[in-house]
Amino acid sequence: MVQARGIMLRENVKTIGHMIRLYTNKNTTLNGTDYPEGSNSSDYLVQTTTYLPENFTYSPYLPCPEKLPYMRGFLNVNVSEVSFDEIHQLFSKDVDIGPGGHWRPKDCQPRWKVAVLIPFRNRHEHLPIFFLHLIPMLQKQRLEFAFYVIEQTGSQPFNRAMLFNVGFREATRDRAWDCVIFHDVDHLPENDRNYYGCGEMPRHFAAKLDKYMYM
Repeated sequence: MVQARGIMLRENVKTIGHMIRLYTNKNTTLNGTDYPEGSNSSDYLVQTTTYLPENFTYSPYLPCPEKLPYMRGFLNVNVSEVSFDEIHQLFSKDVDIGPGGHWRPKDCQPRWKVAVLIPFRNRHEHLPIFFLHLIPMLQKQRLEFAFYVIEQTGSQPFNRAMLFNVGFREATRDRAWDCVIFHDVDHLPENDRNYYGCGEMPRHFAAKLDKYMYM
């Protein structure tokens, strides 16, 4: 998971973190499962064989598979500044994206309906970058999703927990979501196999950050 700080990442941290990750991958083998127990999926460069083949077809009337062939693994994370106008122009071409960034697949039935809650204040440079990365990834995962940006105004200390509470209340009033994701605006996933669908237990998606050299 990449954490944006301003716009430019410190190149020395990126380089050291990448070296550590490559060393870990070189000295690790998979045991027939997607990822070893207790590990974060973003740690592994290895392409597993459990994902569906390229020529796999599925019915539009059945639940979407969780491991689709176009979930390739590592993503090209770009934290260069982008404007809201550019984001709007890019995604306005997709007529299936509704208000709030609501989207659902048409080629299969979404297995999960997911609300993404984003606490926000004065992070206008990060929010468009966030959408630029998250929307295509969630579409590839064939989830039904929408974003709820909860903005705090005024000069009081930033209350992230309160914003999550407000966002949860509004999201559950809006639709019958299967689960919610509490997401920081400056955290960007690096692997599209980090599946944002629901599960029986809570999960921590940002277990390791480039800011801390993935330690």
